[in-house]
Amino acid sequence: VIKCIVIVALTVVFLFLIFYSTARVRLEKVLALRHPRKSWKFPGLVYSDWAEWRVGQRIPPIRIKKTLKAHGFAKNNPPENPREYSLVGNILKIRIPPFDYPDGQSYSGLVGIELNRRWRIISISDTAGNYLSAIRIPPILLGRIHDEDLILADYARFHDIPDNLIDAVVASEDHAFWRHGGFTVEGILRATKRNVAEGRITQGGSSITQQLMKNLILTPERSIRRKAIEFAWSIAAEFMLDKKTIIELYLNQIYLGQEGSYSIVGVGEAARFYFDRPLEKLSLSECALLAGIIPAPARFSPFGNPGMVKRRRDNVLDDMVEYGFISKAQRDSAAACEVRLKRGQRPGIKHPDYLELVKRDIKQALGEGALYSRGLTVFTTLDPYLQLCAGEAVDSGTAAMDSIAFNYPVQAALVAARVSDGRIVALVGGRSDNETEFNRALDAHRQPGSAFKIFVYATAAASPFRTDGGNIYSPSTILPDTPSVYFVKDTVWAPRNYADEFAGRITVRRALERSQNVATVNLAMGLGLENIIALAENCGIESPMKPEPSLALGAFEVTPFEMATACLPLPGGGMKTEPSTIRLVLDHMNRPIYESPRYEKKILRPEAAYIATHMLRGVINYGRGYDVRELGLLRPAAGKTGTTNDEHDSWFVGFTPEYSAAVWVGIDDNSRLGLTGTKGALPIWTQFMLAAHEGVPYSDFARPDSGLIFRWIDERNGMLAKAGCPVQIEEAFIPGTEQTRVCTVDHEAEADSIEALRQEILDDD
Repeated sequence: VIKCIVIVALTVVFLFLIFYSTARVRLEKVLALRHPRKSWKFPGLVYSDWAEWRVGQRIPPIRIKKTLKAHGFAKNNPPENPREYSLVGNILKIRIPPFDYPDGQSYSGLVGIELNRRWRIISISDTAGNYLSAIRIPPILLGRIHDEDLILADYARFHDIPDNLIDAVVASEDHAFWRHGGFTVEGILRATKRNVAEGRITQGGSSITQQLMKNLILTPERSIRRKAIEFAWSIAAEFMLDKKTIIELYLNQIYLGQEGSYSIVGVGEAARFYFDRPLEKLSLSECALLAGIIPAPARFSPFGNPGMVKRRRDNVLDDMVEYGFISKAQRDSAAACEVRLKRGQRPGIKHPDYLELVKRDIKQALGEGALYSRGLTVFTTLDPYLQLCAGEAVDSGTAAMDSIAFNYPVQAALVAARVSDGRIVALVGGRSDNETEFNRALDAHRQPGSAFKIFVYATAAASPFRTDGGNIYSPSTILPDTPSVYFVKDTVWAPRNYADEFAGRITVRRALERSQNVATVNLAMGLGLENIIALAENCGIESPMKPEPSLALGAFEVTPFEMATACLPLPGGGMKTEPSTIRLVLDHMNRPIYESPRYEKKILRPEAAYIATHMLRGVINYGRGYDVRELGLLRPAAGKTGTTNDEHDSWFVGFTPEYSAAVWVGIDDNSRLGLTGTKGALPIWTQFMLAAHEGVPYSDFARPDSGLIFRWIDERNGMLAKAGCPVQIEEAFIPGTEQTRVCTVDHEAEADSIEALRQEILDDD
């Protein structure tokens, strides 16, 4: 008998050890889900990028206010709640909410920032007087991405859950929770008596720990076998988890109601749904009401049964008094409160156009459906401040054009990427007052017109490095600009200049600055259309292009996204990083699983990239893009206007050392807009760039260390400048292509002739 008892005992111990080890692994996986961004059904969560402010950084007040607004902060003096701030004089106070960053948690709480008269940060300090070198402004949640299984659940940490709510749940659900080891004999005896009387399993007598294990690990099956397993799991959980962890997990997984097809899961989501308030703001009365819903959320729904809910709330308050959690006076005060409900709005999607690109990037990187079912958290490269500025530029720009365009309503798209790494920082697919879901930034295929000349002239800049014996060009090479005819598939095609003005002979630089179509087509034919296509494709143009003369004038369709990102190699020294919206992806256990690659591909020699950029600067400094300067953008910038035949589409594509951006303006049905690139897209581009560079230190396009020869030339004729040349620029040349002829124009006589012409016009008037 003793031997049998020993064998049985050893067998039980052995089986328990096996069960315990299995349970530990399973529970460790459950614990990995404890994060404020996790839902129990694992939707994908997508965040913007965060902002970081450092001592010594200059942040003008307009950027301070708009950055905080874009990150969801409200102005309040003094800031009492998370995501509030005040700016009084040169003292900025911010109450930063906690946020778990991928590299660890940054400081949260109230911080004071002192700025000098030039709005440079002098110091950052916390409430204890400790000085910080930097702070982070937390990202915003762009959206929860679900499939057909729709669940709303925000995870709340133990320290974020009000004591009154924890006490109310414990008092009404399991008053011995803090003392027992996973179960209570009282609960088991009560349930056993009821089940024997009924002849079936009708009551579980479960402790909070048992309920947690049933919901997380087991099935809802009602049987003696399942109850025995639940009993074993609850004991294992009490061994491995502390009480705070158990109650935290429990309060985040309980079902608390329904909003249409969406299930309300967890007390955090319930606080939003029933009271439209954050969890930490709930009163004692509201905490008791939520606790009263737990046994039967459908039956005790506050919106459907307010009278019954009030009785349930009062019962919970009575339980809290009985078990010593609150006093009789507190109970009476809470019970006297009316049940005030305010249905919270279901969290929506922020910046859906940008989010659409994120979905595409995730699909390409991790496969179909990954964002919908694997519980991924995506930190994107979206800059909320730049996104806000982009939206404002599009909205104000299109509104101003509604009254002067040929048709209505005017639409626009804007895409901006960071030059240093190719990350997409802002994307607007249309004006905010338009209800269409069409994403013009990604899906509007429209002719770029003269904006495509960027790639024609970049090919020309790279021509000195050709090895096939083809034509070589420099910025001072003379091009013919006279009426020309081309035969394309037995069809005669004759390109025209704007207003039918021809220069006769014109330099490569001047042809770009003045956007001369005929000279550009002549240049393209000399370069070879296949070479232009090859460069454009390497830069990132994926839309199909045909080797026909009209290609040089942008007679094919492309998206704003392609144009913005394809320009990146020019300010990037000829190198291109694959554009991406993804900064980092974490799996449902908070482990990094994907980071967008930072590899660079050499597209152009750095000398060629610099020359192309230098010529495109001339478009803004001397040419058709001069309105950029008139509108106030004075820092180094390069770009190109674009206007299609009959003014159906208006473009401006350009870049600074920091950002590349493309703006398209047009009518959705492709009817005539009636605005050139200068009058349509350019003002929107400039407004965005002015805001984007607010407070950004001045920088210039980097010159290659070697491989270039610089000469001062007359900008209008490309010859070496002499003392009297009115417009002189320092031109860059590949060795062997530099200009050697000195300007022969008599500028004094030229000035006299211009003055005589002016006087003649005045006399005629």
